[in-house]
Amino acid sequence: MKYIYALATLTVLLSACSSEWLHQQPQGSTITEEQFREKADKLHGSVYGAYALMYQYGGDHDVFGFRSIDMYGDLNCGDMALPVSNYGWFEYDERGMTYARRSYYWYFYYGIIRQCNKGIVYAKETKDADGNALDLSFLNYFEDDVQITDSITAHKKYIEANKEVLNYYAQLIALRSWSYANLQKYFVPTPDEADWETVLSVPIYTEADVLQDTTLGNPRIYADSVARFVIKDMTIAVRLLQATEKAGFTRAMKQEINSEVALLNLAYFILNSAGSDEDWFYAYAYAEEFITKTSAPILANEKVLTTGFADINETNWIWGQDVTIQTTTSLASFFGQVDIFTYSYAWARDVKAIDNALYKMTTATTRSWDIRSKWWNNMSRYDYNYAPDGKFFNPSTVNYKKAPQADALDRAWLCDHVFMRAELGYLIAAEANWRYGNDAKAIQWLTKITDQRIKDDKTATQTKYEKWKTSLSNHSTLGEEIRYNWRIEMWGEGYGMQTFRRYGETVTLGTNHLVRKNEEIRPSDPRKFTFELPTSELEYNPAIRRQNKELEVK
Repeated sequence: MKYIYALATLTVLLSACSSEWLHQQPQGSTITEEQFREKADKLHGSVYGAYALMYQYGGDHDVFGFRSIDMYGDLNCGDMALPVSNYGWFEYDERGMTYARRSYYWYFYYGIIRQCNKGIVYAKETKDADGNALDLSFLNYFEDDVQITDSITAHKKYIEANKEVLNYYAQLIALRSWSYANLQKYFVPTPDEADWETVLSVPIYTEADVLQDTTLGNPRIYADSVARFVIKDMTIAVRLLQATEKAGFTRAMKQEINSEVALLNLAYFILNSAGSDEDWFYAYAYAEEFITKTSAPILANEKVLTTGFADINETNWIWGQDVTIQTTTSLASFFGQVDIFTYSYAWARDVKAIDNALYKMTTATTRSWDIRSKWWNNMSRYDYNYAPDGKFFNPSTVNYKKAPQADALDRAWLCDHVFMRAELGYLIAAEANWRYGNDAKAIQWLTKITDQRIKDDKTATQTKYEKWKTSLSNHSTLGEEIRYNWRIEMWGEGYGMQTFRRYGETVTLGTNHLVRKNEEIRPSDPRKFTFELPTSELEYNPAIRRQNKELEVK
């Protein structure tokens, strides 16, 4: 697999707008793997190298890491529309051909996995506070979350003495399991479509493969085995992060994974993997644990239209990228593609709009109280219909609510990228409780969000809102409204595809799509929403080649 893995960078990535950093010869700052292993801060460097891969520029202006993958999914499922394609970026995805991106998905996540595995090796090589090899044996033997927690509690003093290295170790296994969770979401049918005990998923690589560094590729394993691996590592990460944070370790920035991020990643993975009432129970249990422990609030009503989703310092953001002059990928970025008030492709008329059939749901009589309808415009005279000018914009841009004008554009591309907000926990808790049959709890958590999404003229709309809340007593209506809130609240943040797949229902697209106007799409469509493995992996991974031949014989 060493021929297939993407090589993770170990230094901070420079701006993608310039090609000056693409030196063809070493310039003195390049070090070998052996030299890096000798550095005292190699563990710290490997952790930040893994995070740097999340926003690495890929050479094209629609390939810029995690947030571009978010856009692929949102466009492919139709919640985001590309009405006009002057430049060609994201046209595959608008046409429902995101499966053409499968190689990028594969190498993006396996690149992060490779870097995490190397970092885990460095963590295990680190001496503990007593000068001995780091002891992780207390994390190895358990059957469930309770046993993990008990073991971590029993080793409280050891964790306190070694909180930094153990926190970094936990971050690495959390980021690795998050990567496997995303691969499973895209390359495996949902539990409703296939039996995970018999359907093959993706290969698993651990730090042992890095130490050997001789394997040319591991075989695929069954989807339920991948799920168990992911849940095991995520659970360890959650409890170990909680313990090291209690011991006094604080992450340096929101791009790092802390216990809250790990907890929601665990809850969200179980939500997307659930096939039984027990799964729904665990999804809502972890989501509700997040809600009860977090200090991150839901974005308040008065800030819904004023701050933009552009600043990592917003208190409801729990995971994101602080974009700086050193890390910006400039025009090849989320805001370089979406914000009409940034010097962007959207400003140049390649608008990334909300599907207008979905937009009409926000203005329906039953939802006329919803202030989120103002996240998108109806600026027809400027050809910016349904652009997200009320959600994704730079708040410092002059006169941003007026028509896009050259003298008011953000030309720095320094808007931050949101990876996860506190609202995610409430939506997971609402859906999981609804599916489990606990409608009262589902309503409780859903309305925690919607209470903060009422239009300014509260007196005029409060009656309509109360009537809407009354309608939630119907189980079917409640499910529809939870789904609606996933699609509206999290629009443009990368949750559209999985909401579409999880609910498993046919969607009729609106009329503002490039080619799929009024088209009916369904999650079960072959190749479109569950991807085949990349051709290169099928050809160059001998273990998978053997596996496929054996399946052909059967």
